[in-house]
Amino acid sequence: MTAPPPTSAALDPHGPAVTAIIADTLAGAPDVLTRLDRLTNAHPADAAAIRAARLRTLVALVNVERLTEALTLARREGYDQAAFAQQPARANVPLDRAEIDATFALAVLEMRPGGDLHLARRRFVRALASLRPAPTDPVPGPADTFWAALQGLIQASDRLADPATAAQGLLTGFLAARSDLAHMPPDLAAIWPQRARDQFVRLALQGRPDIATAFAHAADIHTHLPDAPAEEAITVRFAQAVLAARAGTDPKAALALFAALRDSLPRAHPLHWSCVRGELDQTARLEGEPAATTLAQRLTAGLDPDQVPHDIAARARTPIPPAASQLPPVKAAASRADKALGRDTPPPEPPLTGTSEARP
Repeated sequence: MTAPPPTSAALDPHGPAVTAIIADTLAGAPDVLTRLDRLTNAHPADAAAIRAARLRTLVALVNVERLTEALTLARREGYDQAAFAQQPARANVPLDRAEIDATFALAVLEMRPGGDLHLARRRFVRALASLRPAPTDPVPGPADTFWAALQGLIQASDRLADPATAAQGLLTGFLAARSDLAHMPPDLAAIWPQRARDQFVRLALQGRPDIATAFAHAADIHTHLPDAPAEEAITVRFAQAVLAARAGTDPKAALALFAALRDSLPRAHPLHWSCVRGELDQTARLEGEPAATTLAQRLTAGLDPDQVPHDIAARARTPIPPAASQLPPVKAAASRADKALGRDTPPPEPPLTGTSEARP
């Protein structure tokens, strides 16, 4: 097997010639693409070195926000359509460091006005997955690209109109960073807990119990709740109750969450009566509507009608019909047995005293 020819010294991506072009790019020199073309055209046989030098220049242009020139270079060389930039986030094809940096740069290009935010999100995820294939892997050094890609993923997800896609992108980011939060840059760490809580609340209230539960676990919402500002903590606790109610697997737990939060809130708080509604609904599921009506009456007793929302006041006024569960035990049991046997009318009862013979 023939060994590849050695890289020309002039085209070494980290050699003096290419490094000088990169330095001038960062300094704002206007002719860097012309100089890069002149350099690469002088050594046309060394395709790998040419590609590496151009990718490094692309990254440098993006880093100093010379996006028009970066886009020109990316389109001219076909990097925006290259396999490394088009592969799905979970592709098993490894990227080299130049391709990872270029994938990140191409994602940043799609964040410009008129760019494709879905494509930006996929490329940020691809860069993250290439830098750290498993959540337990250490953040690679230098870690700048990893955290920058994570921040880009959050921004792209925030700007997407589709809440489910945005949430999935953020969940990917939280999973990626979960085991290394101690080394997160301060600017990202400052927004991380609040972003986690906001996203959890949004997902829970939108009726997405599956991804909301995964998000709460990934961002460790419950552990950090005591550190949250008071109003944020209230909103998260309400979302937890809603999530438990919508899951439908444990109405007792949902009832307890609504009741505990309602008990801690003044009646003037916006979520007080929402908690009452949750209590009433879960009570109706567990014990029947009459029990919910009784609870509504207890929670509204002594209040001015103007203080009580119309739907809850109406529920408190609902007549409680006699139910089988309210009959004496013997009659209740007999009533259930009659229904089970298909009888419309129960048999006559035996006399309560005296002989068993019927009296005139």
